[in-house]
Amino acid sequence: MADTTTLASTHTKTYTGAISPYQSLYLSNKGKITTVAVVSQQAGHPQSHLQNSIQFETGEWTEPPLMYPLSTNLVIVIVMTGSTHSFFQIQGTQIQMQRQLKNAVAIAQLKVASPRTLQPTDYIPSPPPPPPRPTAQPENAPRKLHKVKRFCTQCGNAIHPSDRFCAYCGQRLVPANNAST
Repeated sequence: MADTTTLASTHTKTYTGAISPYQSLYLSNKGKITTVAVVSQQAGHPQSHLQNSIQFETGEWTEPPLMYPLSTNLVIVIVMTGSTHSFFQIQGTQIQMQRQLKNAVAIAQLKVASPRTLQPTDYIPSPPPPPPRPTAQPENAPRKLHKVKRFCTQCGNAIHPSDRFCAYCGQRLVPANNAST
C-alpha cells in the first residue's frame, strides 16, 4: 500500500485558496507541469473572471502546496520529488516562479508566517469564451432609419426636408409628409 502522505501521480491535482474576498488562487499539477491561476469575482456577480494563468515545469508534487500571506505579496511553496522546492510569488495578478527565494525580507517573513492550507478542488479555471459573433437581425427586429434626402423636382438640387421653396430655383416644394400624394 502506498504512503498516504504523498500525492498520486496518475491524475491532475488542483488546490484553491482565497487571496482576498474577491480574488482566488488555483494551483494545478499534472506530471511535471504546474499551472497557477488568479481568478477574481465582483461582489454580487456569480461569474468569475480569469485574471492571469501561467504554466511552469516544476516536477511532480509530493505534498499539497502551502500559501504564505506576506506583507506585500503571497508566497506559495511546493514540495516536489526529492524534497526540492519551488516558490511562487504572487502580487496582484503577477505570478513569478523561483527555485529559491532571493528576497531577504520574504525569507525572514516566511520563517515566522503561518501557512494557509489550500483546499483540494475539481475546478480548473479556463479563459472566458470569445464573445459571440453578431447574427443577422430577425425580420421583425427594428431597423435603423436612414436619412432620406430630398431633391427639387424642378432643378434637381438637394434640399432640406423642412424647406418650402427651393433655394436654387425658387420652385414651391411639396411638404415631405405629402410627397407621396
